[in-house]
Amino acid sequence: MIVWRDIQRFLYSHYLLTGVRQAVGALTPAVVIVASGHSYAAGLTMSIGALCVAIVDQAAGGQPQTRSAMLFAMGLSVVSAFITGLVSAHSLLVWLVVPILAFLFSMLAVYGLRSTITDKISMWPTVG
Repeated sequence: MIVWRDIQRFLYSHYLLTGVRQAVGALTPAVVIVASGHSYAAGLTMSIGALCVAIVDQAAGGQPQTRSAMLFAMGLSVVSAFITGLVSAHSLLVWLVVPILAFLFSMLAVYGLRSTITDKISMWPTVG
């Protein structure tokens, strides 16, 4: 038996709104990049980056803390991708840099759940 009250409660809940907001936020960069004439790979890369930053929004906290954590995650991701890109031509340096970055990002986990999520997200561009 379908309970219409449960369906109505789900449709007006924040879970649906959060899912729709993250889906639109993940698809918008890809649509804009592909519509402007760039390759699908660039759009996919932008969408994956948007999804990585959207994961930070899952931790509890106010809007200013969420915004600063998202900016921090983007900054750390850019730095880790830049460093990995610099050493990618030398396989020995990659084997040295990735564990060092993993250790440094793991040390930031002492600041709580949100920083732990931010650190793990910042490692994805390094490993990927």
